[in-house]
Amino acid sequence: MKKKLTMLGVAAAMSLSMNAQAGIVDLFTDVTPQLEDFTVGGPAVETFTNGAGIIGGQRDVSVELLQDTDIVNPNNGVRIFIGGGKLSFSNDTDAAGEGVVQWDGSGDGGSLTLDPSGLGGIDLASVANAFIYEVLSVDLGFRISIEAYTDANNYTKALIETNSPGQDVIPFANLENAALCNTMPNIPNGLISVNCGTGGPVNMADVGALQIVLNVDGGTFAVDLSIREITSTTVPEPTSIALLGAGLVGAGVAGRRRKAKKS
Repeated sequence: MKKKLTMLGVAAAMSLSMNAQAGIVDLFTDVTPQLEDFTVGGPAVETFTNGAGIIGGQRDVSVELLQDTDIVNPNNGVRIFIGGGKLSFSNDTDAAGEGVVQWDGSGDGGSLTLDPSGLGGIDLASVANAFIYEVLSVDLGFRISIEAYTDANNYTKALIETNSPGQDVIPFANLENAALCNTMPNIPNGLISVNCGTGGPVNMADVGALQIVLNVDGGTFAVDLSIREITSTTVPEPTSIALLGAGLVGAGVAGRRRKAKKS
């Protein structure tokens, strides 16, 4: 039995605390036609979309089937679609795949090879201090990688596990915190690891590329989840919000706040 398409309404406006739009990451109104991959071991299926509603003017997207355990009928797949303000990602019942959405400018002609300085050094810190996304529903735990780059040597990759609905808050201060680099806090239903470049973490006042990886390494079969609004915004300073558990506030470890699912 095939899984229904996962609806991921992702990435809208960067906003200030008063919700005034300050800049756009991706409104997901510029359509990327559905991509599908049914071949394990083959190259990822990829494309790109240009549009005024995309930071840097271009969005690169790929999907890759990593496992299909149906021996009798190995025709399962993984797919991704963007349009109408939402990103949809789905894995069939016996399939495990990975999706990638990348914002690194238009200079690479749509290649999924990340250009870590392709955005030319955008200052996100002047308009916001955190990324926020909301998990509306999830039937199985999955992992998402939130990645921000200044250049090839300075970047931060935060691997986060989500098992329940709610809102995740990732303060820029934590992405820029060198003390977190190359650590594995392994917080249940939260931050799994933080990896940084050889030159240290990202500088959010000098952003060269952004990337999200959905269902990292195809870690969950038949994942069915719903996410909306990965945004950058202004939130209270880390000392006044919950960061992946009350015991981690003083250490400044990882920005994550869970909220009850809205009706």
